[in-house]
This record gives sequence, C-alpha cells and structure tokens, in this order.
Amino acid sequence: MKIIELNKEQLKLFLSNPNPFSKGCNGIINLIEDKLYKIYYKDFIDFYLYEREEEIDNAVNNWLDIESITNFGLRIPEIRLKEFERLDNTKSKGLITALLSYNGLFVGIEMKYYKNFLKIDEAIQYLDDSAIDYCLHKALELINDLLDNNIAPKDVKESNILVNPKTLEVVLIDLDGVETTYGPDNYINDYPYNKRMIMTNFYKMVDRLKKEKVKKLS
Repeated sequence: MKIIELNKEQLKLFLSNPNPFSKGCNGIINLIEDKLYKIYYKDFIDFYLYEREEEIDNAVNNWLDIESITNFGLRIPEIRLKEFERLDNTKSKGLITALLSYNGLFVGIEMKYYKNFLKIDEAIQYLDDSAIDYCLHKALELINDLLDNNIAPKDVKESNILVNPKTLEVVLIDLDGVETTYGPDNYINDYPYNKRMIMTNFYKMVDRLKKEKVKKLS
C-alpha cells in the first residue's frame, strides 16, 4: 500500500466530474481503468458546489489546523496508511490499494474495482435461498475476521456488502470511513459493546433482506 500525492488539477478533476462512477454520503467515486478513486467531497463542499478554486486550499488548511489542535491523526496520510495496512492481514486484503493525499491531507483512497459485483440487496433477486444464506455466512465470516484483528466495521448495511451473483464471492467495502475503528490490541475484548452493535446491525440487515426477498416474490 502506498500514498499517492495528488496535485490540484487532479483533485479538481475528481471533484468536478459530472458523471462519476458513484456518489455516497461522503465520497464521490471515479473509475479509471481497473481502480476506483474515492474523494471525500464534503470536505471540499464549497468547491464541489461552486467550483471556487481557492476553497480547496482553504478547506485543506482548516483540516490541518484541526489536526494540529486535536492530534487525532484522522486526516494525516501516514497515520491512516498504517491503519489500512492492517487489512493486509485480513480476508479483506486488496480492497484499499493506496491513500490519496493533497498538500499533506488525507483526502481519499484508491481501491480495487469489483467488476460484476452488486450490492447484496440487489444481488438477492438473482439468488435462491441457499445462495443468499451462503453469501450472508461469508459476509459474517469477513466481519468476524476484522473483529479478530481488532478492526470494528460499525457501518454494516446492504450498500457495504458486495456480491458476485455468479461466483458468490462476497466483499466488505467502506472500511476507510470514520465508522470503521482500527483499534489497538484487545480493543474488541476491552470494548465488547462494539461487537454487540455490529452484530445487531448485521442481523437487522438480514431481516430486511429476507423481507425484501419475500416482497419481490409475492
């Protein structure tokens, strides 16, 4: 895993693309060849909305000022790189391939493009009950694997689980946001409510998926 330093023109192009691959709550995603580039566009909302170029550096300076006061390291590329490198020891290895930085601020990620994968709530319409159960079991395996490595993926939901309907491969995504905690040794044992919350979210999702499957069949 590495840090890719963007220049201003590259960052502007990522933010101002009128036809991005997708856009979520916080990230705008562009597809280039076999990689996805996710930029946290809400950090640059004034440029995103009005394309005022000076707002890019203003936003960066504001975030770096916050980091200097709080010392959390959430937006420091080198600190986040060490966290994400922990994925290399899990079954989610290969998801994040690089961090994106601009003027010393962590602004996004480069990640693998899982072609022919669908969000699990979209994939279920192509799967029978046994295949759905298999995919849910694989998703739970991935979640438990992260927990075993003291990584807490708290934002378990349909849009963060991808499935290849033909091969039944399953992938967890969105492991770069603030809702994923890369805890220290014994983090999960020391703070067991994290695992309870994650499992509650998982089984609530399972219930929603089963209801959605019944709804589509009726």
